[in-house]
Amino acid sequence: MLVNALLYYFRTVLKRDSFEINLPRPRKEHHLPTVLTMEECFRIFRSIDNPKHKLLLLIGYGAGLRRSEIVALKWADIFFDEHKMHIKQAKGNKDRMVMLPYSIVAYLKDYRNLYPSDDWVFTGQYKGEALSTRTVQQVMHDAVAKAGLEKKATVHTLRHSFATHLLESGTDIRYIQQLMGHSSIKTTMIYTHITPKAERKIVSPLDNLVQSNLPPKKIEK
Repeated sequence: MLVNALLYYFRTVLKRDSFEINLPRPRKEHHLPTVLTMEECFRIFRSIDNPKHKLLLLIGYGAGLRRSEIVALKWADIFFDEHKMHIKQAKGNKDRMVMLPYSIVAYLKDYRNLYPSDDWVFTGQYKGEALSTRTVQQVMHDAVAKAGLEKKATVHTLRHSFATHLLESGTDIRYIQQLMGHSSIKTTMIYTHITPKAERKIVSPLDNLVQSNLPPKKIEK
């Protein structure tokens, strides 16, 4: 902030447009995101009794959605026959298609009968309003506490867990990039650093070659 203040003073007050301060800027710290195991995710979902609250977290994890994307979801955006959801005007004003998990289709239809609406999937307190993102975060906070998890987990943690679990199951990282709505593959690549399970599956091409073609031989002196 001091550097910016000096630049403003010399350029704006003293009118020295060419004034520069060439100092090395500190690098931004890059922290790996918190990720839940599948068992921890299950404990969170199991701890919720309210069907509306349970479903919004199930969709958040099942499709890798942000809080803002969960509350912006409309019934017209859900294509049951295609098992897809249309996420509109997400981060960066981008649209994308994501999966509608088969496992929640029946639950979603039952929920609609319980909470009838022609517009928002998750309605707010007042008619015509969508649920607030703050409410979604509070639902997650309460569920994590009730599940007895020691990790600090937010709704975005479910999104990170979605991507990590896909990677661990062998999904191509470029498909994960599309589902997450990342502009750059570099953003998605962070999940390769937090999935030891996937790392254990990596096999040397030499091992594959030996296994499929060459019988192992002992080294003789």
